[in-house]
Amino acid sequence: MPNALVRELPVSESRASVAFSCGMLGFGQLLYPPEEWGTNLALLGADRMLDHPGVAGPAARLGRGVNLQIAVPDTAPIPAALVKAGAPPYLPSDDR
Repeated sequence: MPNALVRELPVSESRASVAFSCGMLGFGQLLYPPEEWGTNLALLGADRMLDHPGVAGPAARLGRGVNLQIAVPDTAPIPAALVKAGAPPYLPSDDR
């Protein structure tokens, strides 16, 4: 059964965004190779679509007002992977 809601996120560099999402955050690609209009990713039942360049619209829209929450069994590996890659989180993780 498909998810009731799939959040579409515009990206300026689709390969880097897929590498970050899959390699560091643990998402898996649902479509491979990616479609020309985007890449569908999933993590523990949470889907998201990365809109590729040209489809996403102006770069000014990137990341504005977007808050995502995904329930994972353990949050510790995610910030650790980000720190190891030289991209530490701006804020500490919240385990509420």
